[in-house]
Amino acid sequence: MPDGSGHRDSIATYAPDIQDGVVHGMFVHVADAGLLKAKELERERVIAERDAAAVKVRMLAGIRLGRCAPHA
Repeated sequence: MPDGSGHRDSIATYAPDIQDGVVHGMFVHVADAGLLKAKELERERVIAERDAAAVKVRMLAGIRLGRCAPHA
């Protein structure tokens, strides 16, 4: 946040203002990336759920085919 009290995800692009080979300043564009970050976190959650489901499916397929580990 502008007052330093929080956190905000953003993407910044910096481009120098060059005139006759001399840098006179810099153009800065900053964009809010909060929605992008939220979508990334959602994607990670969905992938983790998919992977957990795949493990269960492989385990159940092994049981159904009689390939489960012997009891100790």
